[in-house]
Amino acid sequence: YVLIEACIGALSSMRFGFCTARPWRPEEHCPKGRWVDWGEGFFGFLPSVGFGAAMAAASAWLVVRFAPAASGSGIPEVKTILNGFVLPDVAT
Repeated sequence: YVLIEACIGALSSMRFGFCTARPWRPEEHCPKGRWVDWGEGFFGFLPSVGFGAAMAAASAWLVVRFAPAASGSGIPEVKTILNGFVLPDVAT
Protein backbone atom coordinates (compact mmCIF):
# COMPACT_ATOMS: atom_id res chain seq x y z
CA TYR A 1 0.00 0.00 0.00
CA VAL A 2 2.81 2.41 0.88
CA LEU A 3 4.55 1.76 -2.44
CA ILE A 4 1.37 2.52 -4.36
CA GLU A 5 0.86 5.78 -2.46
CA ALA A 6 4.47 6.83 -3.09
CA CYS A 7 4.16 6.12 -6.81
CA ILE A 8 0.89 8.02 -7.05
CA GLY A 9 2.43 11.04 -5.32
CA ALA A 10 5.49 11.02 -7.56
CA LEU A 11 3.57 10.62 -10.81
CA SER A 12 0.96 13.19 -9.82
CA SER A 13 3.64 15.77 -9.10
CA MET A 14 5.42 15.13 -12.42
CA ARG A 15 2.47 16.78 -14.17
CA PHE A 16 3.41 20.12 -12.65
CA GLY A 17 7.21 19.98 -12.58
CA PHE A 18 10.16 18.00 -11.27
CA CYS A 19 12.69 17.97 -8.44
CA THR A 20 16.29 18.50 -9.56
CA ALA A 21 17.77 17.10 -6.34
CA ARG A 22 15.75 13.90 -6.12
CA PRO A 23 13.91 12.83 -9.29
CA TRP A 24 10.47 11.24 -8.85
CA ARG A 25 9.97 13.05 -5.54
CA PRO A 26 6.68 14.90 -4.98
CA GLU A 27 6.87 18.67 -4.64
CA GLU A 28 6.22 18.58 -0.88
CA HIS A 29 9.22 16.23 -0.33
CA CYS A 30 11.62 18.11 -2.59
CA PRO A 31 14.35 20.19 -0.87
CA LYS A 32 13.56 23.91 -0.80
CA GLY A 33 14.48 25.73 -3.99
CA ARG A 34 15.03 22.58 -6.06
CA TRP A 35 11.53 22.29 -7.59
CA VAL A 36 11.27 23.34 -11.26
CA ASP A 37 7.85 24.08 -12.77
CA TRP A 38 7.15 23.15 -16.37
CA GLY A 39 6.12 26.75 -17.08
CA GLU A 40 3.10 28.78 -18.05
CA GLY A 41 0.77 28.61 -21.05
CA PHE A 42 1.00 25.90 -23.68
CA PHE A 43 4.37 24.53 -22.52
CA GLY A 44 3.03 24.15 -19.00
CA PHE A 45 -0.11 22.47 -20.29
CA LEU A 46 1.63 20.03 -22.65
CA PRO A 47 3.42 17.90 -19.97
CA SER A 48 0.20 17.56 -18.00
CA VAL A 49 -1.70 16.29 -21.02
CA GLY A 50 1.25 14.13 -22.11
CA PHE A 51 1.60 12.42 -18.72
CA GLY A 52 -2.16 11.90 -18.53
CA ALA A 53 -2.26 10.34 -22.00
CA ALA A 54 0.76 8.13 -21.23
CA MET A 55 -0.80 6.87 -17.99
CA ALA A 56 -4.13 6.18 -19.74
CA ALA A 57 -2.34 4.25 -22.49
CA ALA A 58 -0.32 2.28 -19.93
CA SER A 59 -3.43 1.35 -17.95
CA ALA A 60 -5.29 0.31 -21.11
CA TRP A 61 -2.35 -1.87 -22.15
CA LEU A 62 -2.24 -3.50 -18.69
CA VAL A 63 -5.95 -4.38 -18.89
CA VAL A 64 -5.66 -5.78 -22.41
CA ARG A 65 -2.52 -7.76 -21.56
CA PHE A 66 -3.30 -9.12 -18.11
CA ALA A 67 -7.07 -8.86 -17.47
CA PRO A 68 -9.14 -8.73 -20.67
CA ALA A 69 -12.26 -9.67 -18.71
CA ALA A 70 -11.94 -6.36 -16.83
CA SER A 71 -12.36 -4.22 -19.95
CA GLY A 72 -15.53 -2.18 -20.36
CA SER A 73 -17.80 -0.59 -17.81
CA GLY A 74 -18.93 -3.81 -16.14
CA ILE A 75 -22.61 -2.85 -16.01
CA PRO A 76 -23.81 -5.60 -18.39
CA GLU A 77 -21.82 -8.19 -16.41
CA VAL A 78 -23.31 -7.04 -13.09
CA LYS A 79 -26.84 -7.19 -14.54
CA THR A 80 -26.18 -10.71 -15.83
CA ILE A 81 -24.88 -11.89 -12.44
CA LEU A 82 -27.83 -10.29 -10.62
CA ASN A 83 -30.21 -12.17 -12.93
CA GLY A 84 -28.76 -15.47 -11.74
CA PHE A 85 -26.22 -16.43 -14.39
CA VAL A 86 -22.71 -17.50 -13.45
CA LEU A 87 -19.81 -15.75 -15.20
CA PRO A 88 -16.64 -17.37 -13.83
CA ASP A 89 -14.26 -15.03 -15.65
CA VAL A 90 -15.93 -11.88 -14.31
CA ALA A 91 -16.59 -12.43 -10.61
CA THR A 92 -13.94 -14.66 -9.09
